[in-house]
Amino acid sequence: NAEQIARTEQAREARSRPLLARHSLTVAGGSVCAQTPNHWGNRWMGAGLGGPVSAADLDEAEAFWRIHGVSGSVTTCPWTHDSLAEELARRGYRVTSTLQAWVRAVGPLRVSVPLDVGVTVHRVDPDNPIDCMHHIAQMAWGFGQAGVRVPAHAVEVGYRIITHPMSTGFLARRGDEVIGASTLECSGEQAAFFGSVVVEHERRQGIQHAFFRERMRVAVDMGALVAVVTGEPESTTPRTAARLGFEHVYDTRTWTLGE
Repeated sequence: NAEQIARTEQAREARSRPLLARHSLTVAGGSVCAQTPNHWGNRWMGAGLGGPVSAADLDEAEAFWRIHGVSGSVTTCPWTHDSLAEELARRGYRVTSTLQAWVRAVGPLRVSVPLDVGVTVHRVDPDNPIDCMHHIAQMAWGFGQAGVRVPAHAVEVGYRIITHPMSTGFLARRGDEVIGASTLECSGEQAAFFGSVVVEHERRQGIQHAFFRERMRVAVDMGALVAVVTGEPESTTPRTAARLGFEHVYDTRTWTLGE
């Protein structure tokens, strides 16, 4: 049921994002979050799933962002009430990115690409600060400039993610070298796979497939029934998901003002 999966995933993000953000507010059934200027966490998630979103609701979200000195973006899915997209477009917001959601039943994954000899994948111990910093650094470098000092704001949010009660982090190593990181969040019967990165010189070595298999194994242990992974259409995530039996069931859109 694509609608139920999308609603559950949007509700999960609306619950978990405030636990990661410095500031949050509930508006129109969704969570408006504010972190630091130009941060991906400045987002309104889950609004409009229960009914119309008014101009006053968007006024409230924008005022909240202004108070905290940030500008924000808004996420919608196919079951978000049309009123939100209409009001966003009227104010000059435009769709700046799309994520595809891929879904399959939780269960063992076949080994389509074997893990290279000498590479291991293990769970992050949230009480181990070294493990946590390795995960935080890999996530920061994977989506930015590799090897640079991780900014304080990335460390702040990264610690909240990796120590979140519903989150499980994973690290890939070749010997003593950390070469990738990944994350799972399990809530009830639905497991979300996200934040999977591998250093450039180790890509196409089966590590992403290993992350999928390990996250699926933990999702089974945690009693989840459905696994959801999201990725940009041009990224490797959809291709890997398709090879592992996931099905593309819906898209989400991110709306940003003046882009």
